[in-house]
Amino acid sequence: MLKDKRQRIMLIPSGMPVLMYIASDEIELLRIGTMTYLNTNNTFGAGGHDLDEFDNSSLKSGFLFAADNVKIAQKSTPGKFGCLEGELGAPIGTITAGSEAGFFGNISNIVQYDCEPIPMGFWFDIVPGAAQIISSITGKPEYYDIEIIKPESSTEFVIRMTDKKLLALTDGFLEGMSGSPIIQNGKLIGALRTAIYQDPRIGTAIYINEMFMSHLGTINNILHKNKEETKKK
Repeated sequence: MLKDKRQRIMLIPSGMPVLMYIASDEIELLRIGTMTYLNTNNTFGAGGHDLDEFDNSSLKSGFLFAADNVKIAQKSTPGKFGCLEGELGAPIGTITAGSEAGFFGNISNIVQYDCEPIPMGFWFDIVPGAAQIISSITGKPEYYDIEIIKPESSTEFVIRMTDKKLLALTDGFLEGMSGSPIIQNGKLIGALRTAIYQDPRIGTAIYINEMFMSHLGTINNILHKNKEETKKK
């Protein structure tokens, strides 16, 4: 009964390419990534992981932009990740928080989606075998075949790129694809985190329930902080 109730959480899988401007007290960055999901209250999750050069939890301000004219700047090879690049497009939202699971915030402009809300899956929904990843390496979200290999830890699992078209275009997962949503059996189950350095056709993905719970945690932290600041006034 508990599983059924959890699976009623509905999210819109995205795969939209985005540029994220993020700033802390020490550093400012503009990074291309992928929006993972949009909630029905116009909040979003993107990225799927912490950045090497930026502590996501140190975020002070952030803005989300559409990425226009997205293209593959370089293919992946063993020992070297390829990457996507895109031009700064229209502002579409604000980034309000970050964690080891990605960046989260609010959509302020209307974003067109081809997908309808689907159930959020949990770790116990995932089975080894065929699945699909939504990515925008051609500039618009498309579904590509992947294989789920095995659980890697309590928070992530291992996937392999199997789609012939995607392999021909990329030779493996690229920087900028992080956050790409993963679908299996009609459920949103995860998001791409990173590729394996020695073989970029293999990658790790975060369980979507872990990403979503981290999202809720950042919202609670913001509400608590605002409450404490109000008390001081």
